[in-house]
Amino acid sequence: MAGAAAAFSALAGAEAALLGVAGAGGGGVTWASAPTMALPVHRPTVAPARFQRTPVDEARGVRPGPDLDEERAWFRRAFRRQLAALAADVARVLAAHPALPDGADALEYATAVRLYLTAAGDGVDQALRSAEPGGHVPFARCVAAGTRPLPVHSGVTYAAADLTRADLRRIAQRRVLTDWGFTNALAEPPADLPGDVEVLIWSATGRRTGALETGDGVPSRVLFLPGTAFAVLQVREPAAGAPGRLLLRELSAGDAAADGRARYDALALAALDRHVAGGAGPGTPVPPAAARRFVGVPGLR
Repeated sequence: MAGAAAAFSALAGAEAALLGVAGAGGGGVTWASAPTMALPVHRPTVAPARFQRTPVDEARGVRPGPDLDEERAWFRRAFRRQLAALAADVARVLAAHPALPDGADALEYATAVRLYLTAAGDGVDQALRSAEPGGHVPFARCVAAGTRPLPVHSGVTYAAADLTRADLRRIAQRRVLTDWGFTNALAEPPADLPGDVEVLIWSATGRRTGALETGDGVPSRVLFLPGTAFAVLQVREPAAGAPGRLLLRELSAGDAAADGRARYDALALAALDRHVAGGAGPGTPVPPAAARRFVGVPGLR
């Protein structure tokens, strides 16, 4: 990866190619011409929980089609200082994981993931779920590109939520929830997440981010890309001091046929039920600064 770091240094030392405002996100938003970028700040939401709107293409964190040249050039310019500070460390991480791609583009995408996983990325998902265009969109697209090569986690993942009974009933009426932000979950049961509802998600393509986590990060994090859909398998309201429970399954392109989906839903529900019956053990602590990433339900704002 020394070659990748050198290639990046050459790129960082030169001006990015000039970008016109065409394709800048529509609605007068000109992220492509912005010289710098401040990531959005997370702001507390108010009850009741709301379902996310489906964004237009210009506001989606995963771009239709493979071409990310414009987003890469923008990211390289807008986050020049962060890239310069992190490039060497991220290059060492990639060199230590031969299964991950190398090259200047892979280094930039992996650096975007590293930034997203820190406190600096706390407001990105909330901004994506607003369905509004802006600078968070090209940033998220670079994060998504850097997330795809990471190892796949197949099996149960964990999160939590703080929901009213009315919220749970509204969720139960929906067959599918689609999250237009990144869905953060855990590969291990958490010990201390806030909330009165346990959320268990059966993952098929969620990515393990451990390789790119910082020292105070969350090594057991599993990340689902923006636009991932989840089948609602079971909803249980809190009762008699017991927490509520929401069981979900990540949907894939192969779930289009109703009969195929029903079969996979049944298999995932049976596996999650077995897991619940077996008990989760003592749980793994989650750093307090990162806890809110794992509190919520995919598809809700």
